Amino acid sequence: MKTQPSQKTCWQHLACIFTSIASCTVLALALVGCSSGTSTETAASQALAAPATTTAAASDGQATISWEVVDDAESYTIYMSNTPNVDPATATKMENVSPPYTVPGLVNGTIYYFRVQAVCTNTNRVSETSAELSVTPKTPPPGAPAEISAMAGDTFVVLQWSPVAGATSYNLYWGVSPGISKMAGEHFSGVTSPYIHYIPIDDAGAMPGKGGSSGGHTTSGTTTHTAKVVALEPISSATGTEGKKGPPAGKGPKKTGTMFYYAVTAVDTFGQESKVSAEVGAAPKKPGGMPGGEEDGAFGSNLAVPLIFAEGYGLGGLPVTDETGAKLYANTGLRNSETPPNPFWSTIFSEIYIKDSVSYYMQKTSSTWQADWRSGAGTPQLVTIDWSDNITGHGWNTTSVIHVENVLYQAPVDEAGNPTDLMNSYVMTHLFGARYSEKFGTTGDGLPTNYRTIFSPNARLIIEKITGKGLGRDPVYNGGLPVLDKAVYEGIGGDGPGWYRPEVNGSGKLVYGYNFMLKKLAGTDTEKAGWWRLTFQIDPVATYTVMAADGVTGTTYTVTGNTILAALDPSDDKDDAAFRPTLLSPTQSVLEIQVTPGKGGSSSHGGSTTTGGTTGGTTGGCGTTTTGTTTPPVVP
Repeated sequence: MKTQPSQKTCWQHLACIFTSIASCTVLALALVGCSSGTSTETAASQALAAPATTTAAASDGQATISWEVVDDAESYTIYMSNTPNVDPATATKMENVSPPYTVPGLVNGTIYYFRVQAVCTNTNRVSETSAELSVTPKTPPPGAPAEISAMAGDTFVVLQWSPVAGATSYNLYWGVSPGISKMAGEHFSGVTSPYIHYIPIDDAGAMPGKGGSSGGHTTSGTTTHTAKVVALEPISSATGTEGKKGPPAGKGPKKTGTMFYYAVTAVDTFGQESKVSAEVGAAPKKPGGMPGGEEDGAFGSNLAVPLIFAEGYGLGGLPVTDETGAKLYANTGLRNSETPPNPFWSTIFSEIYIKDSVSYYMQKTSSTWQADWRSGAGTPQLVTIDWSDNITGHGWNTTSVIHVENVLYQAPVDEAGNPTDLMNSYVMTHLFGARYSEKFGTTGDGLPTNYRTIFSPNARLIIEKITGKGLGRDPVYNGGLPVLDKAVYEGIGGDGPGWYRPEVNGSGKLVYGYNFMLKKLAGTDTEKAGWWRLTFQIDPVATYTVMAADGVTGTTYTVTGNTILAALDPSDDKDDAAFRPTLLSPTQSVLEIQVTPGKGGSSSHGGSTTTGGTTGGTTGGCGTTTTGTTTPPVVP
């Protein structure tokens, strides 16, 4: 009897068959290796494709390399070099990596070059290296500047901000409308804090046209540029805007101020720029026309050097007396004046300018201070007259602009030669700029001094061409008349070209100044060449009228001269001086200068501002350019 196989035995046969199939499959795959189903012979002979679409992203001290996966590749090798055309034989090798791969330990700012190679170890195959790529690791971009401030001055704005870690310079974005961004507004690049943005007013009193920087320079570590603006929109704090297309010709900014808006970005050594800072705004002022005061909302210069009103009359022609007990006294004509007089004097310090980590209160801003002043009426005021070195120091020609500057001063001492009759002054420091852009400031420190300047409304300047040194007036040139013959009191109530009047300059000192513009005189070079006489004198009597606010009524004053020219400043008698002044009498001092034909420069300096005129004009803020601290001398 034949026995039938059991069902279990049949299943065992099937299992054996399937096991054999699986074993063969595994063996086949093992033989194929990296071939992905191809035959062993084909896989061994087929080259791997080079990695494609490689990219590199830089970050702080590292680079991340990415690429597309290559068929049949088990791993990848990265070759790195500091020079282009990476050679695998000499490059730094990173093996058994996969995408994306971050290469650590790199030096920021150094360019690194990379190539990637695919590898199949089982078949001992490698691809060609990928296309070369480069990357430069960098620190993160700097943060936006913080604590930005804008301080308005007389036709300029001072901007300051806190240093940003990693920043090497800054970009300033600005405009006359809010909403400043990198895409909206003009900008100056490569600036540093503090930054002075000038908004000049042309001869007609209007703002120049639109543009970038003009005449920008760096002075004492401070970055400056000159703004050029077209379509200014004067604004009012009450309504936001007033006017239409900006200030009319001849007016400059409105009294309420033309607002300028600013934002700053930080830039690092790699040229990476931060986000913009918070926006700030400021409204610079139009220059004032009064000797020490303000006009049309402008900021004037504060008195830092003590002052004597020799005849007892202020810069505006009004009588002053010591009995008022007021420093903020309108009749003085100084910047800090109030009506009615304020019986209490106190300094007001507000806007700050930082230089060499020291805080300064700057001239021609809302910061105010005032040195001592006094009426000299009733006592003859013996003074020393100082002709500016810029006139006596060199020759002139027919195209020169000669800044005629005089200072009357006293420096009393006792019988032993010790300084006496001290008055309070303020120590002034040159902050930045030169000539027209020169700015001074004070820390607020007072200094007792015996040095004081003198104001006399009776002062007069005469400029005339003479036939030769020490000879009489030229009877032909200008019809035999002086080119200028003006007294201070004749200009009281007036301002602008043609007047002769003293002003408080940027260093806080009262000076008598006039810009004598030879190049604007009528006549040929031959006619203008020769000797010229400059005469400073004190008129015995001055008569003038100060108009009331209604412009119709006024008060007439007759002032007897009380100023006596007692001596010349020692500096005016130097052996190497080109020209030496003389003291003709107690009321007259003369300086004769020779003018030659030809081209020449200008003696205007120290922040003087020429206001025009046929032959000259009054000066605003005249004074010698200084790079350090100025203090009134205490003469031993």
